[in-house]
Amino acid sequence: MSDYSFDYHFVKAGAPIVTINATGIAFNAIVRSMLNHPQFVAIGFDADRKAIGIRPATETEDADVYPFESREKNGWIRIGCREFVKHLSDITGMSFIDKATQFSARKTGKDLEVVVDINVDNVR
Repeated sequence: MSDYSFDYHFVKAGAPIVTINATGIAFNAIVRSMLNHPQFVAIGFDADRKAIGIRPATETEDADVYPFESREKNGWIRIGCREFVKHLSDITGMSFIDKATQFSARKTGKDLEVVVDINVDNVR
């Protein structure tokens, strides 16, 4: 019996990427898979560590939740959050207004939670 859980679509799909541009945040197919394709997500922000956390959510929980899988287009999901992106630009010194920036995403130790570190060392 194997202790591995291989995803045989991973190589073709590439790396887990989250893109931030002037109008919001976009998640590629690998990130969607890491989250197990939820209908809703909660998106959090750790200002001290400059990190975005994404986790599956229910529509009725006590957090701001966003429709997720229903928004899929060409393998990507985009969530509009223009004001947050402006704030993120201000506190990181990175300009997402002029050019979209891609970041690597990774799983945390918590079940299905994905984190994106917003810093120049994590730009793809």
